[in-house]
Amino acid sequence: MENLVATLNNFKLHEEPSDNIEDLLEDFKYIKSNKKVLYLNVAMAFDIESTSFYDEEGNKAACMYAFTLNINGKHIEGRTWDEFINYVNRIHEAYVTTLENRVIIWIHNLSFEFQWFRCRFKWHKVFALSEREVCYALTEDGIEFRC
Repeated sequence: MENLVATLNNFKLHEEPSDNIEDLLEDFKYIKSNKKVLYLNVAMAFDIESTSFYDEEGNKAACMYAFTLNINGKHIEGRTWDEFINYVNRIHEAYVTTLENRVIIWIHNLSFEFQWFRCRFKWHKVFALSEREVCYALTEDGIEFRC
């Protein structure tokens, strides 16, 4: 039992992120695409946890209660959309992303999660195979969300 407790105490779920998001984005270069667009060569992913419930009046409601933003293996966790938007803005400012110099944030099941944040950004282009089946979405600031 002592070995199990010692193992659990030493186990790290993930590395603690830096308070300065710019530290997570150090030394990454842009790579060219065949469309005259440069992409920041860094792995970024985003995921939310959400739930639905019935309010006091019997109406169904839903909310996001946690998110994880992963930047090159470093996890950033948060609970509000304002926190997420702040991180995205800091990524934009750190790399001065534009429509020609972009960063990709990968999202598993973008179609679902896009419905949660579609009204929170100014969009340059959203490509969908059909209604609510989003493949990618590009903000006016050069942040590209891809499925």
